[in-house]
Amino acid sequence: MKEEAVVLGEEIGRWFGYFFYIAGFAILFSTNTGIVDYVSRLTADSLKTGYLARNEFWSESKLYFVAAWIISIGGAIIIWSGIEPLWLLVIASSGGRVVMFLYSGMLIWLNRRILPEPIKIKGARLIVVALTFAVFAVLSTYLVYWYVNAALTGQL
Repeated sequence: MKEEAVVLGEEIGRWFGYFFYIAGFAILFSTNTGIVDYVSRLTADSLKTGYLARNEFWSESKLYFVAAWIISIGGAIIIWSGIEPLWLLVIASSGGRVVMFLYSGMLIWLNRRILPEPIKIKGARLIVVALTFAVFAVLSTYLVYWYVNAALTGQL
């Protein structure tokens, strides 16, 4: 990103290099804020409608708050660990398939066990979710195998 900003600054004007940094920051910040919000909402909703349905202490708002802070603190710890930014990008992009694997499995579980009959996913839609689960299960298994193998052989 730095090299791109320098080249753009030289070609268009120095101001454009700074503008590129500001635009990149705005896009990355808004994307990550949206992801934290999205994952926290899904987590809170799934936990409250499932495991904690009868729990009076854990409201959906409290679960959202805790999930958002766990994600934020976890992200800060990862950044402070000194991992190369390229590895963070690889982990973030490949981690999405693991999340989709877990999410589609949780969606099937919710449909089969918790949701009332009128709103359950049925037929072709359930088959698509099951196929999605299977595909992401294979991809996630391969990803974990690749990371473990790379760690054991010193390639990480």
